[in-house]
Amino acid sequence: MLKRVLITIVAYVVIVVVLKTLLDDVNNSIYWILGGLLAIGIANSLDHKHIQELQIHEDTKTLSYQYRSPLNGEGEKVHILSQVQLYTQTKDHAGKGSEITSLTLYKNRRRVLKLQASADGFTPETLNAIRDQLLRLGVTE
Repeated sequence: MLKRVLITIVAYVVIVVVLKTLLDDVNNSIYWILGGLLAIGIANSLDHKHIQELQIHEDTKTLSYQYRSPLNGEGEKVHILSQVQLYTQTKDHAGKGSEITSLTLYKNRRRVLKLQASADGFTPETLNAIRDQLLRLGVTE
């Protein structure tokens, strides 16, 4: 989480420095706009829900997960699998084929869960196993 906040801050500082060096007459309002965007970026980073535990219940056909968020604290969500759709994102590797980079669950066209290899620490193999189990339980892709 700290890494995401630092990357956001560094990105905005680079933008300000580039604008300042390329444009001699930078309007002061650009700093207010960039400051607002920086605040939004930091708030989004702090609101990220880190998945601590994920369980797929075959008997009740539900998916539950416990999460921790710096702004919201700890919590738990449960989703009925017959009400969600799955979207799989993959990345192609030359010579190796493709691997799953993220799984996203939608309910009524609204994203309810996104599992990412990069942000949440899931390996592509784990994401593939989760995908296979969800498809076996009738989740549409």
